[in-house]
Amino acid sequence: MRGVAYANHVLDANLEPGDVVAVVPLERVHPVFFERVETERDLNPREDPLYGEFKRNPDVVAVRVTAGLPDEFHIAVDRNGGDDE
Repeated sequence: MRGVAYANHVLDANLEPGDVVAVVPLERVHPVFFERVETERDLNPREDPLYGEFKRNPDVVAVRVTAGLPDEFHIAVDRNGGDDE
């Protein structure tokens, strides 16, 4: 699952098979987050394909608790109220 791979790699979530997680759709991630993790964790989107993929299209992440998401992560909200008609 892509969201788990992103969480483990970018957030150091340490999610494992069998863990109960919430898959959180993201509307966007503030650029400050990427600046911070690139500095703190020495991530480079040109040298790290998984991080580069997440930085280009941060659309989903998996977490154990949504309250644990960084402030820079903006959760996508279903603007139709769940009604697809």
